[in-house]
Amino acid sequence: MSFNSLIFAAFLQIVFCLYWFVFGRNLKWQNAFVVVASYVFYGWWDWKFLILIAVTSFCSWGSGLLIYKFKDNRRKARWISATNLLPQFCRERKFEYSEAHQWPTVKSILDGTWVV
Repeated sequence: MSFNSLIFAAFLQIVFCLYWFVFGRNLKWQNAFVVVASYVFYGWWDWKFLILIAVTSFCSWGSGLLIYKFKDNRRKARWISATNLLPQFCRERKFEYSEAHQWPTVKSILDGTWVV
């Protein structure tokens, strides 16, 4: 599913209506629903991204809990934030530039050398 497809337009309308009208004013349920909808959206496109998103989500959630725990100690909170961001940047960079997820070039498409 991509952002410019008709299925995304339907998906967006369903998610929007469920978010505002079904889950109403319960912020915890709304947040949980958005996370699940995001996983469905990215999983629809390529299920391999779900592992990356799950690890990133879990690391960010855990870091957020630790930052909140040490909110009075700004130095420790910054350290926790940095130790969360650095591995994520490295993981994203490695995943983005791995051969399995290279976007095709015009030349590779015309030559027929690009394999999905």
